Amino acid sequence: YFNSYARRSNNTTIYVENIPNDCNDDELAEYFGNCGIITSVNIHYNRYSEKSMGRANITFREPADAANALQLDGNQMRGRIIRVDYTTQQPRL
Repeated sequence: YFNSYARRSNNTTIYVENIPNDCNDDELAEYFGNCGIITSVNIHYNRYSEKSMGRANITFREPADAANALQLDGNQMRGRIIRVDYTTQQPRL
């Protein structure tokens, strides 16, 4: 999932997969809160059913905070092994 953009930039946003479907923004902010200051949490929802897709983006204030969050890759969140990586979407110019 790493791409050249994520590796060479000062990326502050991470992508998290396999979160519990009933997880909310506050729970994610608490789980990742020890990594640094979080500026936004965006859980991905199915537009038709409005149910969580088990994925989210979390933005930190500093790139070092996002790097800290990568250390949680492979950890469990309520019994589910989560995947944590940098986002791969390049910013719009």
